[in-house]
Amino acid sequence: MTEQFRCPSCQAPYAVVRVETDEKEQLGQVNCTECSFPFSAYENGSILKYFKTASSNVRALRK
Repeated sequence: MTEQFRCPSCQAPYAVVRVETDEKEQLGQVNCTECSFPFSAYENGSILKYFKTASSNVRALRK
């Protein structure tokens, strides 16, 4: 399943893919490629993979 997601800090756009897992150990975190805001890598029994969906520099747009 793919979901659309925006970084809560800088609004950088991502596609998030959820992969169900039997792993009980929660994994670490992933950081936004624009502002380093931390994203969760695990949620409700799924591993979360984030893929940037726009190549524009969000920081440049915010100025």
